Amino acid sequence: MAMMGRDDYAKTYSSMKSRKSKNKGLIYIEDITDKPFWERIATEHTVSLYSEQGEKIITGKSKLLKVCSANQLIAIDSDFDYLCPQHREAGSICVDKKDFILQTYAHGIENILLSPNFLHEVLDNHFSLYLNNHNNPILNIFGKLSEIWYPVYPKILYLVNLEGEGSFDKHHTKWIKGITINENQEINCECDDCIVEAYRDKINILDKELSQLIENQEQYSAFCQDLQSKGFSKENIYAFIRCHDFENQFVIKIMKKIIKIRQNKEKKYVEEQFSNTEVSNRKKQIANYFEEKNYINTILHHYFFNTYFETAKQNDFFIKKIIDKYQYIIQTS
Repeated sequence: MAMMGRDDYAKTYSSMKSRKSKNKGLIYIEDITDKPFWERIATEHTVSLYSEQGEKIITGKSKLLKVCSANQLIAIDSDFDYLCPQHREAGSICVDKKDFILQTYAHGIENILLSPNFLHEVLDNHFSLYLNNHNNPILNIFGKLSEIWYPVYPKILYLVNLEGEGSFDKHHTKWIKGITINENQEINCECDDCIVEAYRDKINILDKELSQLIENQEQYSAFCQDLQSKGFSKENIYAFIRCHDFENQFVIKIMKKIIKIRQNKEKKYVEEQFSNTEVSNRKKQIANYFEEKNYINTILHHYFFNTYFETAKQNDFFIKKIIDKYQYIIQTS
């Protein structure tokens, strides 16, 4: 999970620790930054980093999988091990020890935090000063891009699963290059189709290249059916992209472009509505406001845990699935 300031995380998860009695024992996590999320899920357990007999703390998914058992539950990012269980040893361990594991089912926690519905709500409630009628295109952007991504991304997952861990960088890196928002890429976020067109050609080229690598169409079709049985769909394809790439190369860059458009619109508004003597100060006010709001990652994380999580519990496919698994663990332990 992406790092935030220590003080920010301390304030976030200390403010929302469950008041329930944590009488079910411990659940071990990969990294301390994952704690706010898993504390919200595992409300009857104590969420903690793992250490052997009080020695040095052990972090990382591969190490936790080795110690995972009925007496040592763990909570982890699924990474590609859920959709592509054959691509590395961790995938088969996740299958063998699934009764003792809470996992995200999405690639990582970031994918769940940064869902289109969540981003839409954040944009509805943040990043505006004088105006309250800013365009909020994020749902349309995700919807239209998913139409382009969906026929192609299963081919990436299939090849990763088929060829093993060594093929991951080769295939998925090409995918990330295909969907990355370049800093100098001119995108009008007021026009959803502009974003779609910026991707279409790159993704089509990648699609042709990947199709040539798939030799067994029957095997590929069976793999796609397995993806669907695990919840993979056009609507949630974003959730299975490598989480840090999804956050840093796509979401944050899109958000920055939308916010910049809003800032410019606010400045234009004060030019039209205020006298010449006031315009300069009003523009500085807008610049200062959006500068303060420019810590996008912090705002997104705080809003999710402090405001949005209860909504997500009711509506988010992945959180509902995780909670169902947690309830199963409680009932069978």
